Amino acid sequence: MSTLSPLLSLLAELVGILQVVIIIRIAISYFPQISPYNPGVKLLRSIADPMLAPFRRVLPIMAGIDFTPLLALLVLHEVDVILDTLAGSAGFTITHVVADLVFQLISNIILFFCIVLVIRVLVQLLQADPFHPLVLVIRQITNPLMLPFRGLTRNPDVAPIIALGTYLLLYIVVTFFLQPVVNGL
Repeated sequence: MSTLSPLLSLLAELVGILQVVIIIRIAISYFPQISPYNPGVKLLRSIADPMLAPFRRVLPIMAGIDFTPLLALLVLHEVDVILDTLAGSAGFTITHVVADLVFQLISNIILFFCIVLVIRVLVQLLQADPFHPLVLVIRQITNPLMLPFRGLTRNPDVAPIIALGTYLLLYIVVTFFLQPVVNGL
């Protein structure tokens, strides 16, 4: 076991605590009866808000919804995966660790694309109000993912389904064919 392993495990635990702090911060924002001047809320905000500030500069509020806590949670999750991988990689080469981290990042990004496209297809199938703020946000997120597939059909309603199928196929290829290559390094 590496001498850095306990330190990396401790950092991974700290990242997990930060994720919980952000989740509690999100939950408190849904209860307006909780005073923002409460000492516990002030402490929570003093920890969570500086972590969210860089994400707020990157991701604007869309349709009145602040998605920065979700982005922060995704980034903290990836950092946690990296720390866990590094902590558990005592006998592996740096090439293997880096390849595994890149593989995990790519597969998680493709999986995120699949999830938002499933939501887009469900919204479309359930004929949700096209002007609802959440529907508008989903369309904003998924429109760039569907650009390559728009010209494949005359019916624009089929493009999300084709895009979803393609990204699912890409995820399967990456998961089942590239993972053994990465593990073989």
